[in-house]
Amino acid sequence: MIEKIINPIIKPLIKKAKRPFMIVKKLPKTAVKWLKQFIKKTLNPKEMSLKQYIPFGRYYISKKLLVIILLIVLILVYFLFIKPPSFIKKWMEGPTVLYEQEEKTQSFSGTAKLFSAEDLLIYDGQFDSGKFAGIGKWYRDNGKLMYSGQFENGLPHGEGEWFRADGSLLYKGQFANGVYSGEGTMFNEDQTLRYEGQFQNQQYAGQGVEYYPSGEIKYSGAFDVGKFNGVGKLFDENGTLVYEGGFLNGLRSGSGKSFYPNGFVQYEGIFLVDLYNGMGTLFQDTGVTVYTGGFLNGQYHGSGKEYLESGSLKYDGQFKEGRYEGYGLLYDENEVPIYQGYFTAGVANPASFIGMSVASIKEKFGEPSEVTVRDEISDPSAELTLTLYYADLGMNFEVVNQDAPVVVSLQLRNPTLIKQLLQTVVPSSEDANAAERILRIDEQTYAKVYPLENFTYSFTFSEPDEQLRSLRIFQ
Repeated sequence: MIEKIINPIIKPLIKKAKRPFMIVKKLPKTAVKWLKQFIKKTLNPKEMSLKQYIPFGRYYISKKLLVIILLIVLILVYFLFIKPPSFIKKWMEGPTVLYEQEEKTQSFSGTAKLFSAEDLLIYDGQFDSGKFAGIGKWYRDNGKLMYSGQFENGLPHGEGEWFRADGSLLYKGQFANGVYSGEGTMFNEDQTLRYEGQFQNQQYAGQGVEYYPSGEIKYSGAFDVGKFNGVGKLFDENGTLVYEGGFLNGLRSGSGKSFYPNGFVQYEGIFLVDLYNGMGTLFQDTGVTVYTGGFLNGQYHGSGKEYLESGSLKYDGQFKEGRYEGYGLLYDENEVPIYQGYFTAGVANPASFIGMSVASIKEKFGEPSEVTVRDEISDPSAELTLTLYYADLGMNFEVVNQDAPVVVSLQLRNPTLIKQLLQTVVPSSEDANAAERILRIDEQTYAKVYPLENFTYSFTFSEPDEQLRSLRIFQ
């Protein structure tokens, strides 16, 4: 019964096992003949009996089993030691050993270990015509592994890992012609992430993520030649978004947004070399607008609007290097206009209207609310004087009708503006205090007159409250 089950399995094995013995011609013919008869007799008994078993203590061991074991041993001996296949022979013999200066090294193809003249291992892996090719490991002079991965034409090419001199992993990813190119990851000495993304010619290039030593993301976006180039996001060491937008050579450039630590937008607009340059809007950390308009090198420049902390409009006009310069409109905290005109170095300069034609005044302010004519003015040589009143602006212009009517003086009546001018224009003149003159106008009114470099400023006060009433400017 057992034999009927085993024979279909064993007989094919027996046939294969007999083949090696047909090749062994060196054995005596008698020994071979006897061995064949013994195997045939043992494996093909005519009937089951104890003769087919060998007693071993309380057990019996099948002669057939012993023959099978013997056959397996003989097969192993033959294929391992007498005539092994090439792959087994290669495995048993180990890799070929090469030396740098040997002639055969220059043309060797296959797997080998390459040593220096000082018996230091240089390379362990595959060769093609004397060059590193395929999978291999490249070692430093100190015996530390320098590179492990794919090679082509003697250089790292394909997937691989590059190690520092101390053995720590520096880079893992794709190589091309010996340099980092393609997708890869760079590590710090403590094996924390430094960068992961795309490389080209050993530098960050393409999309990637750079990390702080703490592990927080520093930058996520486009790179070129190892620097931030293109659109990306910049974070601080706490992981808070600092900037989102364009970059050029590692600096904020192009359209972008900078952020306060609380997440509110700080600035939105155009950047150049890390500074506000172009049109943009600056905000408080509460979201209230501070300024909107032109910028140059981080300062207000060109046309713009400045706002108070409350959000109400403070100034609308021209700026230069962060200060009011040129023509503009100044407002109080209720957005009521207090001055429309020229500014110099951040200060209202109403004296700029002196010498201006009536046509120019009307072009800027429109038709006056009232016009009066007087013959008696400060300049006795004048035949006729016109006074143009602009009540909404609190400004009067005295015009002399000579060859062409021009402004010879103006009067300001807005107390807020007059006070600002008293505090800014007068102290800026070195000889203002020495030149100050007090003129009594009547019992309740007097004037402080300051003959400055080009113009005379006459501030009118009322008594006893010492309130500023008006300012007259003339040449």
